[in-house]
Amino acid sequence: MPPVREGHRWRFSDAQRARILAEAARPGASVSEVARRYGIARRVLCRWRQEEAVRLVDVEIADGEVAP
Repeated sequence: MPPVREGHRWRFSDAQRARILAEAARPGASVSEVARRYGIARRVLCRWRQEEAVRLVDVEIADGEVAP
């Protein structure tokens, strides 16, 4: 990745975000270091983590019977 330019905003695909989040989630990984490596603010990476947690919600599928 090229060096970050002042005032420039990176656009990351969902696949890139997932890869960055996985890297930050590794044991012993520093969120700040991972963010710095990709030229993003730590708070952006933290926001991505929160957004990902909201998207990954447990869903229980019933057997099809509807309660009265």
